[in-house]
Amino acid sequence: MSTECKKVQVTLATLDHVPGREIVESLGIVIGIGNVAFGPITATKARDAYSKAISDLGYGLNPETDAVLGLKVAATSAGFPLFRPHTIVVTGTAVKLKK
Repeated sequence: MSTECKKVQVTLATLDHVPGREIVESLGIVIGIGNVAFGPITATKARDAYSKAISDLGYGLNPETDAVLGLKVAATSAGFPLFRPHTIVVTGTAVKLKK
């Protein structure tokens, strides 16, 4: 049995639907996490963490996933201002759409 995760290309939306498409099945909640180095937060670090979180979201998705809807983004950091890691967490619901 293989435990290899494959990356899946899907539509991402903050909406609860894809305009013009019907949802036929909910495949469950999905999560992606992106971390960046310690230090003061910058726009570049925030973009890097977001990009990593979105990429992480794509791994291990059910191969039948057509879209991740209701996408939410949360940013966190903890510790001293110059020595804290920064994390972006993205969550949503994986769905299968009518063809």
